[in-house]
Amino acid sequence: MNPSFVFKKALLICTPCFELKKIQKGNQAVYVVKFSKLSRRQSIAMRWLVSFSKSGSKGYKQLGVDLFSASNSKGKSFEKKIDLIRKSEIFKNNLIFNYASTTVDKKLKKRKTA
Repeated sequence: MNPSFVFKKALLICTPCFELKKIQKGNQAVYVVKFSKLSRRQSIAMRWLVSFSKSGSKGYKQLGVDLFSASNSKGKSFEKKIDLIRKSEIFKNNLIFNYASTTVDKKLKKRKTA
């Protein structure tokens, strides 16, 4: 296979479409889903691919193995993307509740001042 094709396919498969940001609200930590730009998403995917290949002992050979496994939707970097999606599903109910409560609070404040 063409190495550039394998790299592009691995990068496309491992690219997350969003990221989770931790925000402090009082004493509570709230996770917010943040949709990011394409360049940011690609840099996150490249960081995952390189960091998981550094954990191996062979260096460039391990990077090739990780790229090939990521292009086949396997490997640690693809699992990291799936874990990110699972975390966002866990926090989704909390996020919707927090968003709804803040919008209700804003509407109530507007009514009281009017």
